[in-house]
Amino acid sequence: MTGWKEGDRVVVENRVKCGTCSACVLGRDELCERQKRLGGELDGGHAQYCKVPAANLQRIPASMRFEEASTFPLAGHTAWHCLFERVQLQQGEDILDPGGRQRRR
Repeated sequence: MTGWKEGDRVVVENRVKCGTCSACVLGRDELCERQKRLGGELDGGHAQYCKVPAANLQRIPASMRFEEASTFPLAGHTAWHCLFERVQLQQGEDILDPGGRQRRR
């Protein structure tokens, strides 16, 4: 059971990781040695329907438009990397996003 059902609003992370290389085992799957991309090494980048691992799905909140959610796999990952890997943002610290809204992690 994956926790997903037909009709769920989701966005798909396009990088399919192997789950077994040293980077994946260490929880650093963004550095997966054997990752493949949907629309690159794997078919499905511009398909209306495609099959992906459940781990590649992120639920879209009801209040969010598909257009907004579609930015997360690239822009969201880049922002996460900058904040948590480079700047080393910690739990409870505040940030100001370019849109002017304050967010708390």
